[in-house]
Amino acid sequence: MGWEQIILFKTDEVDALLKERGILDEDLKKVIFKADESGKKLYREGNDRFLAKARLDNFTVYVEYSPRENGYEIHSAYSHRVNLKSDLEA
Repeated sequence: MGWEQIILFKTDEVDALLKERGILDEDLKKVIFKADESGKKLYREGNDRFLAKARLDNFTVYVEYSPRENGYEIHSAYSHRVNLKSDLEA
């Protein structure tokens, strides 16, 4: 399965926040896909949430999400366009 097949679930509030921040569903899916492939993600104990990041073109996206039976529940996401040395080396 590629990132295109990932199914996302979002509340209207989260959807509005992501639109305000200019973060597309495509961006979220790519970050989750990369995190699942590489295993590079943080786990928040007690509430089954993950935090993953990925460098996409000229910006870095962070996604907080939980796995669901048929996809992923998105809790929040943010991005930045700063070039961190660690991101450029990855």
